[in-house]
Amino acid sequence: MLADAQSQQAVSAMTPVYSVQNGIVLLCGMAIALGFMLFSLALSTRADFNKPAALIVALISVVALVCFIIGVSDNGQLSTMITIARYCYVVWVLWPIMLGLNLVMDNSPSSGS
Repeated sequence: MLADAQSQQAVSAMTPVYSVQNGIVLLCGMAIALGFMLFSLALSTRADFNKPAALIVALISVVALVCFIIGVSDNGQLSTMITIARYCYVVWVLWPIMLGLNLVMDNSPSSGS
């Protein structure tokens, strides 16, 4: 959006919108990282669950949360921190898929019945 600006006046008008959008993205990223961290730590306490996978997701969530906090604090490192946090999204997508597949497999009727 900011790259589409053709004049200095358009850039001046779009800069606050860009700043607000950037702030919303960072706050939502922190909320997602905190949510996945708490969810994975809660699931790691269950006996019938894959504890190492949950702890790995919790660790990755902590890394993402720290990256978002550094990104908010230091605009010079914002791009690098966002890039690191994006790699965490891969785990945050794959882990619920793994949870769903385990849930489907556990609830499927056995073929012998």
